Amino acid sequence: MTSSDAGNPDPDRAVVARGTARSLIAGVFVVVAVAVAVIWAPLLDRSADLRGVITASLVILAVDVACLVAVIGLGTRWRHSYPPPGAGRPTGVAVLNVVAVLQLIVGFAAMTLLGAFQSANALQVFLATMVVSVAVLVLGVSLARHVSRVT
Repeated sequence: MTSSDAGNPDPDRAVVARGTARSLIAGVFVVVAVAVAVIWAPLLDRSADLRGVITASLVILAVDVACLVAVIGLGTRWRHSYPPPGAGRPTGVAVLNVVAVLQLIVGFAAMTLLGAFQSANALQVFLATMVVSVAVLVLGVSLARHVSRVT
């Protein structure tokens, strides 16, 4: 046992590895979401027919990035197979999952109403945004399952 593990039960290395992998995957999706937003932002001025879909996508991607950062932050706190010191109810994880579900539903509905299926370009914007949103949901649920096992 190392000095950092002195007051805690022996950490489960597989749990730590899964937590690290979850954080790394979330980090990759943060980079993807930001890159997609940077690529699409200039298109707002150039294509009037895609303005609504791109605007909705940028808002959804901003929420996705916030959720992914929360996955990394909360996942780091709940990485081991025992609760972190001073941990009460894991409300942050519950809020994260509610936001992830709502942004997926609201994003799908908004982009559909704004014409996501009217052209190939709009469909491309829609699909890329939904892939990131589904990744947020999967990572959030994975974190919630871990936290529910720990507590």
